[in-house]
Amino acid sequence: NTAAGTVSKPNTGTFSIARFSNAGLVKGIGTIEIPTMPANTGRLEPGNSPGSIGVPSNFFTGKAPTLNLEIADGSGAGIGHDEVSITGAANLSGTIINIAGNDLTAPAGPYTVLTADANFTAPPNLANIHVAPGYTVTVNANNIVINKNIVLPVSWGDFDAFDEADKVRLLWSTVQEVDASHFIIEFSTDGSSFAPLAKVSASGNSNVEKRYNYSHNSPSVTGTNFYRLKQVDINGKYAYSKTVTIKLKTSGRPIITATPNPVRNSLQIFATQANFKLILTDQNGRTLKTQQLVKGSQYLDVSDLATGSYFLLFSNGDRSFSEKIIKTR
Repeated sequence: NTAAGTVSKPNTGTFSIARFSNAGLVKGIGTIEIPTMPANTGRLEPGNSPGSIGVPSNFFTGKAPTLNLEIADGSGAGIGHDEVSITGAANLSGTIINIAGNDLTAPAGPYTVLTADANFTAPPNLANIHVAPGYTVTVNANNIVINKNIVLPVSWGDFDAFDEADKVRLLWSTVQEVDASHFIIEFSTDGSSFAPLAKVSASGNSNVEKRYNYSHNSPSVTGTNFYRLKQVDINGKYAYSKTVTIKLKTSGRPIITATPNPVRNSLQIFATQANFKLILTDQNGRTLKTQQLVKGSQYLDVSDLATGSYFLLFSNGDRSFSEKIIKTR
């Protein structure tokens, strides 16, 4: 085939071509053997959309073919996405690779679209690999992997857990939200088996920081508590936050007292250890005041606060806990 025609191999098995030049289209499944290939400036399209096809290294080495590959869904190589298998050590420096991806049916994750049974003598030029928005490419020694990235409905801010005597207080924030629906707080005592704990509504759409909080009233008081957030958007897509851990320190906790409580104008803070940072937040987790504590007695002015409930968070990087206070007139 030296013209711009089509060679189609619709069935599995091996098809051998003694001498072959391609300026058109080769497509199909199975394996094609080509002992002699003088020229190849045509296209290769695996399968019956998608599919798997095997070709020798001389299909590429010293040639300038174009691979048109498709990622349809997550059902696997040759079924959900195209796959090219190369026999021998191939030089892909002249190869152009085009990747088409389906944003609706293809889940996020890696897709190996080309594999050789020997290392490439020359990899493809990254400028010649064209992928759809949301996809990235990784070229390894003998394969090419296309990664579909997760487009997060939120951009995470911080996520922390605080010891609140026999409870755990969770505080998290987002710096941007796009069509966000809600958060599901998931809890585990072993770090592998998580169960839903609570649901908190998201702000929806925002380009400013949004803060959230939740108090877990029945954590493990003897072991480690693991928490993660499952953020769900309005279309049902979801992504996970990092996992945070906390072990309640029911004994040996540094004594930090805040009196009086309820308070009207000023809190007296007494700490038996230095280097703790105090953060005063409202019930939505917004930081209102911060203060670095010293060992001994100090004061925190709260006269400017409205009446209601607030939280004092104490942390030194290694240990964190909190206390609820009531502001009165």
